[in-house]
Amino acid sequence: MIEITLRNLIDTEKFGKILADICGPGTLICLNGDLGAGKTTLTQFIGENLDVKEYINSPSYSLMNTYNGKYTIHHYDLYKLEGTDEVLDIGIEDYLYSDDVIIIEWAEKIKDILPRDRIDISIKTLLNSREVVINGNGKYFLNLKKELKENDCFRN
Repeated sequence: MIEITLRNLIDTEKFGKILADICGPGTLICLNGDLGAGKTTLTQFIGENLDVKEYINSPSYSLMNTYNGKYTIHHYDLYKLEGTDEVLDIGIEDYLYSDDVIIIEWAEKIKDILPRDRIDISIKTLLNSREVVINGNGKYFLNLKKELKENDCFRN
């Protein structure tokens, strides 16, 4: 487990760049946190650093948006769905095991079908900052752990 604090938007941007730098084919990033915690903002910074030219917005109504950059990115927002059965109906399994980068907001709703190799990021909103807890498995999580350990701005 890794714990970091994002004190402002600049920290969030730096964290998004680090996440983008460690991404590769098949990266799965699961974002959890309350409404307004910064899940979509973090996704925007990841996409920007993966050369996505389009504006990344929350796919709350479409459930998934796809963007092209260094990798194809599928960005899911599962807020409006009740659980695994509804998510399976939209075909998410076709993407979970692909070579694309997958970013899922509200991923805790489907934790029972998620691949083992993934990065889980929980964001908690505090008065003037965001507390971030990161867990995971696999090479991308290990690369993230190494990068964050070497990055002075995230040491608590």
